Amino acid sequence: MTLGEVLSTPLGYMLRILAIVFFYCQYYECVVAINQKVDRRFVVVSTALLLFSFVFFVGMIENLASIGENKGERLPIVLILLEIPWIYFAAYEGFQFVFFVFSIFWIKRYTDTRLANHSIKQAIDMLPLGVYVGNAEKTYLINLTMQDNVKIWKVLFTNAEDFWNCVVAESKESGESRIVDVENKTLLFSKSTFEIEGKEYTKITSQDVTERAKKTKELFAVNNRLKGVLERVKNIKNESEELAKAKEFLSTKTRVHDEMGHILLLGKYYFDSINVNEEELLENLKKSNSILLNDKDAEYEEDEYAEAVRLSNVIGIEVESEGDIPKDKEIRHVLAISVKECAANAVKHAEAKTLFVRSRVEDERTVVEISNDGAAPLSVVPTGGLKSLISTIEEIGECSIESRPAFKLTIFIKNDRVIDE
Repeated sequence: MTLGEVLSTPLGYMLRILAIVFFYCQYYECVVAINQKVDRRFVVVSTALLLFSFVFFVGMIENLASIGENKGERLPIVLILLEIPWIYFAAYEGFQFVFFVFSIFWIKRYTDTRLANHSIKQAIDMLPLGVYVGNAEKTYLINLTMQDNVKIWKVLFTNAEDFWNCVVAESKESGESRIVDVENKTLLFSKSTFEIEGKEYTKITSQDVTERAKKTKELFAVNNRLKGVLERVKNIKNESEELAKAKEFLSTKTRVHDEMGHILLLGKYYFDSINVNEEELLENLKKSNSILLNDKDAEYEEDEYAEAVRLSNVIGIEVESEGDIPKDKEIRHVLAISVKECAANAVKHAEAKTLFVRSRVEDERTVVEISNDGAAPLSVVPTGGLKSLISTIEEIGECSIESRPAFKLTIFIKNDRVIDE
């Protein structure tokens, strides 16, 4: 059977429908091939098939549908085609179907392995960096990230100059870039220019620096706190230096006070004595007057505590020691000052003859008690040398003073300060 004989049958109507469907499929295939810029030979074949389908088949079917059985008014090409076997037409439609399926897969593979215009645009849209390209005349490119970053401004940017002016108006300067705060985000905008074929273009980029800005603010806050700490440390250092000077001054005053007191007591003792050993007097005065004689390197032949006991004996006070006196040099220095001060006060205020020094270990600390056999004072108010002595003692421990039933100075020293040699 020829094609003309089956056109009026159900098979003919099916062939007409297939012709229309495959024509549109061929049209779609041809458009995709041109847009993707696939191989030129493939485009030529696809276009030729499209034209063939349109001219010979769709045109023929439309002609038959409008003219009916009036053969005299049919196109010559149609009359020729109506005489071909319908099976040839069906085979062509089958070929068109196979070619269409093959073309779709081939085009997909081609676009997956090669860059196309839409591939570049998709790649730029996927960038986390906002990108805008334009010039004074128009906008050429703005990716999705940039559109999302500037949507709050609700402005349609038609050229690069308007875009950058809007950025400048909404931002603050940061070197050659601009910082913009929008919708709880911090964006960094940068601008540069480039030329293509002698024409200048402007590229504007935006970068989300919210986390960096947050960290920067935190670092500024920490830096300000550190500046405050540094200022306080400087103040403490200055105060420490002043305290050190004051402490040294007080120590010198105390030493001058003690030496002057001993000088006066030695003078009184020798003036009251009938037989005076002048060499002994001069030696004792020299040892008791090292500061006034500016003898900074003066050292006793014996340790300070033993020398304090000897000087106490010189002014008429016998020192009786009981228990083990600590060997630590710093502690013996403090005990020596204590003995000299208590001996001087015993002579001046209590008319005592004996000074008792008792040392014992109690509750993980060493306790040293200093008392005398003189008259008990009504009360003891630490002033002058006694007040300075208390400050000196507190450098190594604690102390307490009792006035009844007799004067007693008790010194408490932690055992970790006591070094036995």
